[in-house]
Amino acid sequence: MTQNLRRLYKCKKRRSLNKTKIFFSFYAILSISVIGVQLLQLDTYQNILKPLLMPTLIAGYFLLKSDRFKKFDYFIIAALFFSMLGDAFLMPYFNIFMAGLGAFLMGHIFYLLAFIPDIKKPIKLDKQKYIRASIGFFFYAFLVIFLLQKLISTHQSPILMVAISIYATVLFSVFLVALLRNKVNKSSYNFILLGAALFLLSDGLLAINKFVVDIPLQRLWVMGTYTSAQAFLMYGSLERDALRLRSGQI
Repeated sequence: MTQNLRRLYKCKKRRSLNKTKIFFSFYAILSISVIGVQLLQLDTYQNILKPLLMPTLIAGYFLLKSDRFKKFDYFIIAALFFSMLGDAFLMPYFNIFMAGLGAFLMGHIFYLLAFIPDIKKPIKLDKQKYIRASIGFFFYAFLVIFLLQKLISTHQSPILMVAISIYATVLFSVFLVALLRNKVNKSSYNFILLGAALFLLSDGLLAINKFVVDIPLQRLWVMGTYTSAQAFLMYGSLERDALRLRSGQI
């Protein structure tokens, strides 16, 4: 009887792993396609393909979720939904920067709502976490100060400067909260932290390219880090409950 249960568990685990591989292979192909049409400046195809990225991750979340939905999962779906709106507002057909910024801001707020409950007292900061937090903070601080100086020198709207400052602060907060999560398994912790770090890098590159200086092949670097960030955040969220009962918590 015990052997039969073990075989059944292994069979289910193998099927789940196969579904995960197939799904993320499809997402990777879609992401590469979006980057390709951006590099080739095929706006029509970008308008079609880019809005499919986040719905694909949402569908994958429902497909790969192994147990019932909780509040955490609905926050993740909401974050992906607002990211979808952000993608749509920033694609060539609309190209409304402030609307895209607002949509992504809402997405990050939902990521915060999902991740903050994973921080339990006492919070222990080792040397590695101090170093990561310092790198993230200096990147955030340098980016905000540098951008504000550039925006002031070019007489940009004060509303734009305030909006960018708020967005950057919330974005850094997602990275910091991901770093401080301490009641989760290692797989969820590592994937979500990597996703948050890549999101910070992606938006930093986007802002520098838009307001400061043109970055060679910026579409490759910005979209490559962005699509990877969302995938890591989504997969790390799935792993949060999938491995909750296993050993190896942070």
